[in-house]
Amino acid sequence: MYNHACYATFKNCTFENNISRDDGGAIYNSLSTQTINQSQFLSNIANGYGGAIFNGTFSSPTII
Repeated sequence: MYNHACYATFKNCTFENNISRDDGGAIYNSLSTQTINQSQFLSNIANGYGGAIFNGTFSSPTII
């Protein structure tokens, strides 16, 4: 999932078996604010940074 310049909330989600050729296997954040609540990240892969989550410039996630 690519998030750019947005506010997003994820609750009770499962991010599983996602693959990125670059950064952020499951989620790539850029200029974004996210809340991730009671969610699972299973077997996600990135060829760059952040197998599950990559937070780029000015991103501020909250994981509960």
